[in-house]
Amino acid sequence: MKIIKIIGIASLLLTLTLVLAIQLIDPNDYKSTIITQVKQATGRTLHIDGDITLSLFPRIRLTLGKTWLENTEGFTQTIFIQVAQAEAQIQILPLFIKQVVLEKIQLVDVLLNLERNAQGQGNWENLLITHTQTETNTNTNSSFSVTLQDTRLQQAQIHWQDAQNQQQYDLTQLQIAIGTFDYPLIQQTTPIQISTTLHALNVQTQLTLETQAQLYPQQQQYRLQPVNLNLTATGDAIPNHQQNLQLSTELFIDLAQEQLNIDTLQIKLLDNITLQLQLQTQQLFKQPQIKGKITLQPFYLKPVFQQLGLTITSDNPIFTQNIQASAELEAIPNQFIRIQQLQFALDTQKLNIPKIQLDTQKQQLQIPEITLQLFNLAATANLAIQDLLTQPIIHSELTIKPFELKKLLQSLNITPPELPYLPLKNTAFHLTAQGALQQLTINAQSILDDNNLAIQNLKLNLDDNSATLEQAVVNALGLRLTAQAQIKQLKTNPSFTSNLQLANFSPRDLLKRLTIPLYNTTDATVFNNADFSTQIQGDLQQLHVNNLNARIDQSRLQGTIDIQAWQPITGAFNLQIDKLNVDRYLSKPNTEKTSTTTSTLPELPLDLIQSLALKGIINIGELTQENLTLKNTSLSIE
Repeated sequence: MKIIKIIGIASLLLTLTLVLAIQLIDPNDYKSTIITQVKQATGRTLHIDGDITLSLFPRIRLTLGKTWLENTEGFTQTIFIQVAQAEAQIQILPLFIKQVVLEKIQLVDVLLNLERNAQGQGNWENLLITHTQTETNTNTNSSFSVTLQDTRLQQAQIHWQDAQNQQQYDLTQLQIAIGTFDYPLIQQTTPIQISTTLHALNVQTQLTLETQAQLYPQQQQYRLQPVNLNLTATGDAIPNHQQNLQLSTELFIDLAQEQLNIDTLQIKLLDNITLQLQLQTQQLFKQPQIKGKITLQPFYLKPVFQQLGLTITSDNPIFTQNIQASAELEAIPNQFIRIQQLQFALDTQKLNIPKIQLDTQKQQLQIPEITLQLFNLAATANLAIQDLLTQPIIHSELTIKPFELKKLLQSLNITPPELPYLPLKNTAFHLTAQGALQQLTINAQSILDDNNLAIQNLKLNLDDNSATLEQAVVNALGLRLTAQAQIKQLKTNPSFTSNLQLANFSPRDLLKRLTIPLYNTTDATVFNNADFSTQIQGDLQQLHVNNLNARIDQSRLQGTIDIQAWQPITGAFNLQIDKLNVDRYLSKPNTEKTSTTTSTLPELPLDLIQSLALKGIINIGELTQENLTLKNTSLSIE
């Protein structure tokens, strides 16, 4: 009992001493000392414009009025940081057992100006250096424990100005509230709330974050559960002037087992799209091993377009179909990244990629067995890239299996053309591309009904800005056209040289296929044989047709054509026809009794001919008309 009385008397005397000291000491008398110490530590001037108050009962309460720290020289703002009001409340009795219980820490109307000048220097740099040096020399050994019961930052503002990159961002109405927190760490749950508004690029974004930090220091386990983040962006640059994003998840880290888990990260945007992610990480600090799954929940495109402020005028069924996707992820950084079972579905239309393998050590990317099912179209593809980060070498293949193009267009709500010579019943395609990215070789084959196209060795050389086509063969409507080409200055001002050969064909049969009626010729055997070959050179401004060699029936046309401009078509030509019997190509006379039986040529497109600004000479070796033969006839056009 005597010991208790002694302790009680000692505590009473100590308390009375503290009360007397506080009554006799005015903390404002120490403003100059504080300002001097800050000047020595930071090189900047501290201004304490408000009063400092100190009270003891029922707890120690310290308040500080308006206080601000000057910015360093060479920056636009005068203030680096300013606090309009600060308050701290400390319980008295726990101090006797070396416990600091801060019932309240509150900072109100904080202003922080962060700047980077045109030379890339930040206004915080010399402050941080000095601060680091000061910390290094500070003795951090203490047997005191600290409990923060209520920590708040209210109505804070952070202004960021970057003169070097011409950027400016503002955080306003920043509010931070942190619940009870003990140090040294013990098992505890601490609520955290953050809200603010970001102003950047004429967009205003409101942010709120709520979570609870669950700490288990003995097991070295820490959890954020739940994490709820909401973003609302408004502004003229935002579709529909306002968009929302919601994020929720649970985060768990086990330092002892080196594990990091993200349980069901869910992101919701555009009020219709929900993305979910699950992630587990092992050997976090040694060789992280990551496994996860990502899922895009089913949604419809039409509400997405409406949320973006876009009007849908098309009745394409794609806007009313269900979209979803999923994939599995596995990775070891600096070794590989693997995406498996990547699936994208648009109702019954599906894209499936069983595996995407990126070997970061060997710089290899492999995507085998890609399959696409789009209505009645089925396609497969493979892609492999070696030396991905140095000199990529590509091996790729795309195959579209035979399908009915007309049916596909109808499924897409597109009206197919009704052409008797092109029923769109059978379509197929095959393509390979291989070689270095700068020197790629492409081969392709396509089929459309009884027509086909084959491209052999199309070589793209981006190093010297050129392309070479070894051969392209088109078989269509009974025609066979063969072409070779070279292109220079591919990216700047393309110029090309091409050789064309059209094998012998029947113009009469071609018109019949196209359901174009041919007038009744005097000689029924004409328009049965024709062929064509030439060399074409040109660029975007002009065209030169050299070595023109065309034949129809027994007449052959040779020569050159030069086009110097396109609007209007301006140029010159020099053509030679070996022989031409006009009588054979005249319209057959009408056998019915009429006032005339004269044979005539079909009408020519005179408007088109008159619009051409072409001049030149046509030499005809032998011209026959009305059984009259003329030799060495020249026709000059000015």
